[in-house]
Amino acid sequence: AHSDALTPVNLTNHAYFNLDAEPGDVRQHELQVHADFMLPTDGAGIPEDALRRVEETSFDFRQGKPLQHDFLSDSQQQLAKGYDHSFLLTSLRELAGRPAATLRSADRQLTLELATSLPGLQLYTGNYLAGTPARDGGEYADYAGVALEPQFLPDSPHHPEWPQPSCWLEPGQKFHHWIQYQFR
Repeated sequence: AHSDALTPVNLTNHAYFNLDAEPGDVRQHELQVHADFMLPTDGAGIPEDALRRVEETSFDFRQGKPLQHDFLSDSQQQLAKGYDHSFLLTSLRELAGRPAATLRSADRQLTLELATSLPGLQLYTGNYLAGTPARDGGEYADYAGVALEPQFLPDSPHHPEWPQPSCWLEPGQKFHHWIQYQFR
């Protein structure tokens, strides 16, 4: 992207993934996210002011765990009917070639590795997919797919104190970031 005026830019990919051979509930998938902080939200999904450490919370995916392990176990998830929160990713330098996030199918036969140059990751567990038309003519149920969306933290133009690069694109600058999904 480029602009001739100061512009906030926050582009991402909004694909849903279900790595199981048979469509179903993705909460049996195992997720690992290299992030020490998450962004809490209010009841309308609007980010609150301060990042929170994930340590000893249901948002701690640093070692990897099934999505269902701590599902709906705290007020943040209950407000969103599941995970619909952003994580501040470990820096590219600290990742040293490791993926920012890894998603594994319930049977561990398929793995998705996500790498990105963007500082944040929105995790959405398909909390409101029920009724969405499926390609087989049926409809998806809630939790039938998970979205892993690298991006700047939501509302970051209003929070210069957050430890991430700026999402503001200056006139004459080019916005260039990347997202890579690799399947194994």
